[in-house]
Amino acid sequence: MTRAKDISKILTDADISGTLDVTGAITSSAGATITTADNTAQLTLKSTDADSSTGPVLDLTRDSASPADGDSVGEIVFKADDDAGNSTEFASIQTKISDASDGAESGKIEISTIVAGTLRKMINIKSNEVSVNEDGVDVDFRVESNGNANMLFVDGGNNNVAIGHTTTGGANLAICDGANSAIQFYCEIATDTNLIQHYDQTATAYMNARYSGATHQFLIGTSEFMNISANGRGNFNTDADLAQVNIASPNLAASADTLRLINKVNNTGGYFIRFVNSSGGAAGYIEQTGSTSVSYSTSSDYRLKENVSVMTDATTRLKQLKPKRFNFITEPDTTLDGFLAHEVESVVPEAISGTHNGLEVWKEGEELPDGISVGDNKLDADGNTIPIMQGIDQSKLVPLLVKTIQELEARITALESA
Repeated sequence: MTRAKDISKILTDADISGTLDVTGAITSSAGATITTADNTAQLTLKSTDADSSTGPVLDLTRDSASPADGDSVGEIVFKADDDAGNSTEFASIQTKISDASDGAESGKIEISTIVAGTLRKMINIKSNEVSVNEDGVDVDFRVESNGNANMLFVDGGNNNVAIGHTTTGGANLAICDGANSAIQFYCEIATDTNLIQHYDQTATAYMNARYSGATHQFLIGTSEFMNISANGRGNFNTDADLAQVNIASPNLAASADTLRLINKVNNTGGYFIRFVNSSGGAAGYIEQTGSTSVSYSTSSDYRLKENVSVMTDATTRLKQLKPKRFNFITEPDTTLDGFLAHEVESVVPEAISGTHNGLEVWKEGEELPDGISVGDNKLDADGNTIPIMQGIDQSKLVPLLVKTIQELEARITALESA
């Protein structure tokens, strides 16, 4: 009887042209190559087990005596010749050890393809993330839906993301739909539902847009600063010390409108703007009084006033005013007639807003920087104090001017009658 070791020796250099049936395991200390002249499967793993366990199994094992982070566990390499006959690795699937520590083992899978002659990582599946195009190659990422070939499109060359389209028009994110709404925010809950939330670096909700009943609300923190109601009205509720609406147009052409208010209801009447005080009373308004005329009005109804008396000695007060000629620092070539606000303040204080040499200070309720107290001066980025400029409403000088003319007319009449 031929012993097993003799058979092993015989098969060392054997050339078997038929079928080799092996009942036991095959162990090889060197590589094995299976070659066919056609496209049939070179290797088939078949399991006839009928239970629910996984099978067949291809087990790639690296049995290292000193495993370390970064070790390759196994790799499947896809090679072919290029048109010059060079054996080229066109793609590969490789697994590596991320953390070899006992009890904290982690691994990763890298899927790579060759791009312009260089093998690049296209998909990297790690224990803490899944990344696409980690090597930063100019390739696009695209996801198709049943009816849209570009349901999600990442433009690798332009660093843009499009949803429903391949172009973004220069935006970093564009959501496009040629048939319906370009973007929709939908919530199952009928009211008080956040549609958009903006967070700061501390994960604190800084601004929310939400739907509440029939009103779309915009909040900073938990305080509402704007809402749009179902009747089409927009309401702004901000800190009284801040501008509620800012409109800037530094790049508009000279003929363009920064803000246009259109009266489509009545060309000969109607309010463009109404100013309402905290108790709901009208403080003033801008009104269309004709097809080509506008009236700027401050409330002056006698029913709003008390302690009414006749103005006296207007001429003496008028003589205290000091009209000046000047130009603004930013417009050195334009000379104007007018007043210095602080010089008018002592004569007609109601015509002046602000205080002489006023500065911005920190106020109660503001988030104070370290070492700053309420009442301290605010500083700009260069460490300078920030001025609050005084203003003048020259229309409030009109009553004084009218009374002065009346007094002068009375004197002239008295002199002519003497």
